[in-house]
Amino acid sequence: METRFQTDNKNVSYLRLRLVLGFAAILILMALLTLLSFYGFMSMERQVDEIVNSHIVKLDKAVIMRTAARERTLSLHRMLLLEDEFAIDDEWMRFNLNGSEFAKARLHLVSMEINEQEKALLDEQGRLTRIAIQYQNQVLELIWRGKPATALEKLVSQVMPAQDAVLAQLTKFVNYQKARSEKAFNATSQAQKNSIFAMAIAAIIAGIIGLNIAIIVVRRSVKTEETLCNAYIQSQEAVAMKSQFMANMSHELRTPLNAIIGYADFLSEELEEQGSISIEYLDDVECIKTSGGKLLNMISMILELADIEDRSSTLSVSSFCISELLEEVAGEFFAKAMTQNNKIVIRCDEASREMCSDRWRIKTVLCHLLDNACRFTQDGEITLSAENTKTIGLKKIKFDIADTGIGILPEYQNTIFNPFIQADGAYTRKYEGVGLGLTMCKKICELLGGNIQLTSEYHKGSLFSVELAEDLSSHS
Repeated sequence: METRFQTDNKNVSYLRLRLVLGFAAILILMALLTLLSFYGFMSMERQVDEIVNSHIVKLDKAVIMRTAARERTLSLHRMLLLEDEFAIDDEWMRFNLNGSEFAKARLHLVSMEINEQEKALLDEQGRLTRIAIQYQNQVLELIWRGKPATALEKLVSQVMPAQDAVLAQLTKFVNYQKARSEKAFNATSQAQKNSIFAMAIAAIIAGIIGLNIAIIVVRRSVKTEETLCNAYIQSQEAVAMKSQFMANMSHELRTPLNAIIGYADFLSEELEEQGSISIEYLDDVECIKTSGGKLLNMISMILELADIEDRSSTLSVSSFCISELLEEVAGEFFAKAMTQNNKIVIRCDEASREMCSDRWRIKTVLCHLLDNACRFTQDGEITLSAENTKTIGLKKIKFDIADTGIGILPEYQNTIFNPFIQADGAYTRKYEGVGLGLTMCKKICELLGGNIQLTSEYHKGSLFSVELAEDLSSHS
């Protein structure tokens, strides 16, 4: 085996040497190509700079002005149609924002170096714009005075024609810039043809060398590919064995743990019946029950993760009421929230009434996230909500679990869903846990055709968003 590895290492070293020499030859050839093409590109550089720094910039600013002018007229029209005062205020702010964009773009154009024809076009545009603004201000005055009918008549008869004249003038400026850009590009085409011809010759030579190197690599990599395939198969078998071992170990551990918890319940009842004689032992029995429950919960999470990774987990898909699920989940944690002086708030979108998915697994995810929120929040508020969303035409339900707790530092947010990862050691000591819960939540969300995301600010709170497919009936 050692001799085989040594031989493989020698073959790899020899292959690397040939690859290095081949690519070195290509690099030398490309360097020569660069030197040959340098003078051609130097003649192109000044013309390209003129296009980029002058024509294209002017064209872009003119397009911005045209878009902003059109949007200002549309904003006026929408203000006439809207009835809600807040919506009208928002549209008025949008009207002013477009005016600001228009003014900034025009100021930039005027500050650039322009010729006589461009100056004449901009002067005429400025004159037309002042007329349009005067009419627009009159329409605004009518809107604020509560005369929509008169404002609409003035919008149609004066503002829109004036705005069309502004747009037409800007279109002339845009067409002029396009014509100048086309002329400049045509001037550079000849220099490009000369450089492209030299590059094509060198590229053909480089391609021939690269093809020879590729043939060598393919021939030499067949054996390596077979080795990698075998290693992949072995790794898959190892993963399957690991998952099977975890499942078997978890099952074997749950049986004696259930017995321990059962005996603890029995002892607790017996001690309570005996009264004050044995009351001092109740705390010890309760400690046994609590520790056993925590260990059983951890083993259950390990078993769930093993099932999901082994792809042996099946979905139990059914239709259920979302609001009832939220109330059920929140009801299980009201007492725990009160011990931390927290308040649980439920919000459910009226449109989010039913979904068809694995209810038990969704409840598992929500319960874990709500349990974390209760543990990491003191004297705060925890919100559990659901709403409809749509992603690329697929209807989804988004569950949000928000709290006003301690939050998570930015450096831990990218790894918080990894197995056995927690915010830091201080959290582990104070709030307990082994760091499997969020990993399990992520795996379940992926199993249900969704995802989970975190948004958090340290010392201000965290928001976990779970987005799942609304209908998984095809998986039943």
